Amino acid sequence: MADHHDNFDETEALFREARNARPAVSERLVSAILADAAAQQAQWQVPAITLPITSQDGTDRRGPVAALVSALGGWVSVGGLVAASCTGLWIGIAGPEVVMTATGLGAFGDASAMVSGDDYAAYETFDLATVLAEDMQ
Repeated sequence: MADHHDNFDETEALFREARNARPAVSERLVSAILADAAAQQAQWQVPAITLPITSQDGTDRRGPVAALVSALGGWVSVGGLVAASCTGLWIGIAGPEVVMTATGLGAFGDASAMVSGDDYAAYETFDLATVLAEDMQ
């Protein structure tokens, strides 16, 4: 069997030589590349839509909903919060059995093996704090 350690050392020496050998690049070329990059980036920039927030007398023209949306990070963030809230509400109302048997969640395994009816019945009949206190003892 051939010893590949020598080939590794030779290859590593070539890579080290290539890392240390820096080609000389003229300042004119660097400035031309940076100017072209700036021009390309300027074409792809989306102009910001700015609406005057205050009126001429200095009062805030935005309504309370617009101020709340702005504080939360915009409509994209609000959309994510709405989706997460609806999902949490569905999971809370439907219960674990229905969630694990939902279409598309078959990859997570057998729902009956994860949550049995006997285990879940305790949460339906007792207060959750009581059940958790019993588990801690």
